[in-house]
Amino acid sequence: MLFASLRHALTHLTQFRGRDNPALFWPFAGLVVGASMALSMIGALVAMAQMAPRIIAFARAHPDQTHVDSGAGGFQVTINSGPGGPPIDPAMFKQFFDMAVTVNTISLIMVIVLLGAAITRRLHDSGMPGFVAWIPALLMVIGMAHMRDAVPMMSTTNVDPSAFLRVFAINLAYLASLGGLVYLLVRKGTPGDNRYGAPR
Repeated sequence: MLFASLRHALTHLTQFRGRDNPALFWPFAGLVVGASMALSMIGALVAMAQMAPRIIAFARAHPDQTHVDSGAGGFQVTINSGPGGPPIDPAMFKQFFDMAVTVNTISLIMVIVLLGAAITRRLHDSGMPGFVAWIPALLMVIGMAHMRDAVPMMSTTNVDPSAFLRVFAINLAYLASLGGLVYLLVRKGTPGDNRYGAPR
């Protein structure tokens, strides 16, 4: 079933017309989403590995106000960054943030390229228009674009509380629209022909 789904999806990668049943859609979709999540995890690990030397150097420079726990599983640094604590350089976290945005952008592009047509055909199977799939994608892009303004460590100025609330609301809307899209993709197609053609 996986190979049939994979072959069908790759041979119809740019075909946004017609309908796909769940058996044709889900094996390939699961593979792509799994690969996207794995890419995001690898990117986060790489970013953390790159940031670790800066955190260790910061802890060594402020031994009275930091605490380092190390063991076989890694290390943990606790920093007193409140009043009287050492100032945290935003550049220390900028690389991690930039890496996360870059990897998430690549993952999103990968999902759109590989699943755009397949999601459209799956939506067509239940009579829904394909543009519905763009709603969570656009909300994710908008959320990432505003994230820097809402994270204190990434901002060179004082963070406006409304920026955090705005990003929080955008993320809630993204999660709600993503959940709605998954529901539409899971449900059964319309029996017989619909305006997008015959069932496959």
